[in-house]
Amino acid sequence: MIGFTGGEIPTVKVNRLLLNNISVVGVGWGAFWHGRSEFLREQWNDLLPLLSAGRLDPPLGREYPLEDAAAAVAELDERRATGKILVKPRP
Repeated sequence: MIGFTGGEIPTVKVNRLLLNNISVVGVGWGAFWHGRSEFLREQWNDLLPLLSAGRLDPPLGREYPLEDAAAAVAELDERRATGKILVKPRP
């Protein structure tokens, strides 16, 4: 699970973890790469060839011109987005 788009932070029943001998791990993404500014560039260097080759197919939602960025943020805030929202700069 990534994020809490439903608005509520889920709870974990710890007895199920113990009974099934499993674990839960959380990661604070910002804290993870803070102080490692090269980390994001490394990730993009790995992802871009896959995107270019068509091996990744991210779900895309609406596209907005940069001047409508507030509408894009509103779509996310109101939980109407059905894919990645793209805000494009002027050509």
